[in-house]
Amino acid sequence: MGGCLSSSPATVPTSALDATLALRLKSYVASHPDVHASKSLHTFALSFPKMLRAFEDIRVVFDRVDADKNGAIDESELKLLLAELDTADLDDATIADIFAQADANGDGSIDYREFVALAAVLYLMSDRDPGAPPESETEARRLVHVALDRVLEAWLYFDRDRRGFISRAEVKDGLRVYRGEARDQATGGKKKKAHVGVDSNLLAARFEEINWGRHDVVTFQEFLYAVEGWVGLEEEEE
Repeated sequence: MGGCLSSSPATVPTSALDATLALRLKSYVASHPDVHASKSLHTFALSFPKMLRAFEDIRVVFDRVDADKNGAIDESELKLLLAELDTADLDDATIADIFAQADANGDGSIDYREFVALAAVLYLMSDRDPGAPPESETEARRLVHVALDRVLEAWLYFDRDRRGFISRAEVKDGLRVYRGEARDQATGGKKKKAHVGVDSNLLAARFEEINWGRHDVVTFQEFLYAVEGWVGLEEEEE
């Protein structure tokens, strides 16, 4: 990979939901040994088309949950999503917190991009068997499962110590390694596949768009929402 990423700082997210989600992520990764970190940021960027397809596949679930067909999910339709994902074990307070965090623009409803992130978090927070194979689950859970695994390949590239959140320092290290690989290629060093269409400055700018918060860390839900835009989901919806 060309270098070693540093460890996360001791600071952790203060939200109870974020802390619980971090633990659920650790459990999920531990029970899915087939989920591996991307080998490099180059591999991550080249996986964008597959990630976009996985996100778009969830649209059939969104269409069923969007009972009034207005292009958004409100709290009255949320129970339909819970049934689709078989998440009856979640309590009302947790569901309300997840819905509020998923509502990135604060308009009181969930658009499609927000919906994908909402479904993934609900999936992780459920007490259903985290090691269940996709084919044994409901259609909604299977589709979310596949999309979740795609995103985790990118997430785990940075979250090397499996703490459940990513620090700004880890992102800087990842970009430093990536730039080193590009320099090696440009100067005739160790041969690597060309970084076709992937510019390190563009990747750096994308990461700067993330809401890092006062602790300089990003949660999985925030990361997932950002990645959806990077792979083109937001542009496709517009």
